[in-house]
Amino acid sequence: MSKKQICIIAGCSQKKLPYKAPAIELNQGQLFRSIRKLAIKNNFDMKILSGKYGLLDPATIIEPYNQKIRSKKDILDISLKISDKINQVIKDYDKIIVIMGSDYRKVLEPFFNEKFIVVFDKRGIGGYLQLVSKFNAMPVKKLIQELEKFRITENVG
Repeated sequence: MSKKQICIIAGCSQKKLPYKAPAIELNQGQLFRSIRKLAIKNNFDMKILSGKYGLLDPATIIEPYNQKIRSKKDILDISLKISDKINQVIKDYDKIIVIMGSDYRKVLEPFFNEKFIVVFDKRGIGGYLQLVSKFNAMPVKKLIQELEKFRITENVG
């Protein structure tokens, strides 16, 4: 497999279509749609971290669900469930951009290394929406420079 440069991993959204669909279409939240736009606009690959299904490829067809990652047990269970898939993502990409809420981010934390760029905004969803909206307005070269501010600089996993 040829090495793709960048993959965005987004958390699933609470708002979903009411019928079975590819994961990238099923998730309808405003932040998720904005992240999807960012990936498409910049030709980045994308994966979706689901509270029910684990780490999904965008084309994977899934049923609508309402299952969030809330507890330490949820975080550990999903972290173990996605281990092989996330290790493959780490192998396949030069940069892995993570944009999601804190409980979802905790699932990925054991795998974080210098390839990860973890977008964080302490203002919560409103801050994330503002950031991703700003990212969507940037040309790709400027976007990459801006994202570097969020890079993990040491192996924490």
